[in-house]
Amino acid sequence: MPMPKPKKDEQQKDFISRFMGDETMLKDYPDQKQRLAIAYSQWENKDSHNAFDSFAQNMSMLIKKINMAGREHYVAPVVLMPTECVMNGKFYTKEATQASVESWNGRAVLVYHPDQPVTANTPETNAAQGVGTLYNTRIENGFLKADAYIDVEKAKAIPLGRKLLEKIENNVNMDVSTGMKTHCHQENNQYNGKTYTQVVDSFDPDHLAILPDKEGASSWRDGAGFARNENDHNNNVGETKMKKELIDQMVANGIITEAQKPEFEKAPDAVGEFMIAQNTALVAAKKETEIQVANAKKEVKQTELNPEDRALLDWAKNQQQEQKDAAIAAITANAANIYSKEELAAMPLDALKKLQSFAAAIAPKTNYSVNGVPFVSPKMETNQEVDDFYTNKTE
Repeated sequence: MPMPKPKKDEQQKDFISRFMGDETMLKDYPDQKQRLAIAYSQWENKDSHNAFDSFAQNMSMLIKKINMAGREHYVAPVVLMPTECVMNGKFYTKEATQASVESWNGRAVLVYHPDQPVTANTPETNAAQGVGTLYNTRIENGFLKADAYIDVEKAKAIPLGRKLLEKIENNVNMDVSTGMKTHCHQENNQYNGKTYTQVVDSFDPDHLAILPDKEGASSWRDGAGFARNENDHNNNVGETKMKKELIDQMVANGIITEAQKPEFEKAPDAVGEFMIAQNTALVAAKKETEIQVANAKKEVKQTELNPEDRALLDWAKNQQQEQKDAAIAAITANAANIYSKEELAAMPLDALKKLQSFAAAIAPKTNYSVNGVPFVSPKMETNQEVDDFYTNKTE
C-alpha cells in the first residue's frame, strides 16, 4: 500500500494519528520515533505531493515507472563503475569486480554516503538517506551495471529524497559512488594514466550512493552514473571523452603520432576495454622494443672497443666465470645444498659468494665415527650440533 497522504481539510493531529496507526506503516517503520518523523514530513510537504505526480513528463526515457507491492517505484539503469579502474588511489581488478556482481543485488541505494565511513545497513541511515534498492546487477561492455529501484513514496518523505526526485524530474546527469569494504595489497603503479598505491583483490559491497550535485570517484565522464546505459546519448558523450583521453595517452606514450589521432577517434571499436587493452599491449611492446634497442646499443659499443680494451674485458669475464665455477663447486659439495647447478649458474657472483661462505660455516664435521665408520647426521646443520650429538657416543 502507498504511504498515507493528508486528505483535503484533514487536521494535522488527525493525519498524524491515522499515519501512526496505519498497518503498512507499522510494518515498514516499526520504530515509533522514525514513523512519527516520517508522518510529520508527510504533513509538512502535503502541498508538494501533486507536483511529484508530473515527474514522468520530464524524466529520462531510460527511467521506468512501475508499481511494486502496492508502492510506486522509478527503475533506472545505473553504471556503477568500469570493471577495471583506479578509484581513490586503489586499482580495482576485473576479477574482483566480476566476483562482486551477485553481492550487489539487494544493497541499499542512498542519497549521498553516510557522514561517517560506516555501513549503510542501519535503521538510522536508511531512514535519513535510503531511497531504494539495487537489483539485476551485471557486467556489460566493460562496466558494472545494475537497476536502481527508487521507492518514490520513501524518497518524498525525506529532504534528501526530495532533492533527488527534483533532479530526476529535470533529467539532470548525476554521478554515483560505490560504498564497499575492500581487501587490498600494497603496490605502487599506474593504470590508464592514474597512479595507485593499492590493488583491490576483493571487495564486499555495502551500498550505492547517488550524488545529485557531487562528482564520484568514478564519474559521469568515466562512464558511470545514474539513469544511463549504452543507448543513452549522454553515455555516448562520456565514452567519447574517455576515448579521447585514451588516445591522448597513447600519443603521450609515443604509440601513435598526433597525425594518427583522427583515424583512432573515428574507429568505433576504439572505446572501453578494447582501447585499454590495446593501449596496455602497445605500451608493453614499446617498452620491450626500448629494451631490445638498449641491448643492441650495448653490443655495438662492445664491438667498437679497441683490441687492448677488448682483451681486458675478456680477461675480466673469464675471471668472473672462474670465480662462479669455484663457488658453485664449493656449494654443491656441501651435503646441505638444495640448489641444482643450473639454478646456481643463473645466480650473480655476489649471491654465490654469500652462499659459499654460509655453506663453509655450516659444513658438518666428518671426523666422527661409529664402529670405525665416519658418520654425520643429515639433520645436523652446525658443528655444535654434531659435537652435542656425538658426546659419549663415539669410539
